[in-house]
Amino acid sequence: MMPGAMGITTHVLDTSAGRPAAGVAVVLEMRRGDAWESVGSGTTDDDGRFEVRVSDPGDLRVVVSDTAHESCVRDFSAAEVGAPAAASPQPTPQ
Repeated sequence: MMPGAMGITTHVLDTSAGRPAAGVAVVLEMRRGDAWESVGSGTTDDDGRFEVRVSDPGDLRVVVSDTAHESCVRDFSAAEVGAPAAASPQPTPQ
C-alpha cells in the first residue's frame, strides 16, 4: 500500500436476485479541474466487492457498469486521506 493511501471499497449487489453481483465492471474516477480521470478500474469479485487505493483527497466517483443493467454513478468526496468519505444517498443513472 502507498504511504498515506486510503482504500476505496465498493460492494455491488444484484437486488433483483438478492445476492452479490460478481464480475461487474467498476471504475473509480477523480475530478481533475472540469474533467474526470480514471484512477482505478477492475471487476467485482465473487462476493461483489472491488477495492482500489488512492493517495490524493478530492472529489471521487464510482461508475458501476453491467450489461444486464443501467450504469450507476455515485459521487463522493474524500476531504482528507484517511477521513471517512461522504457518499451521495442515491445512485445517478447514466
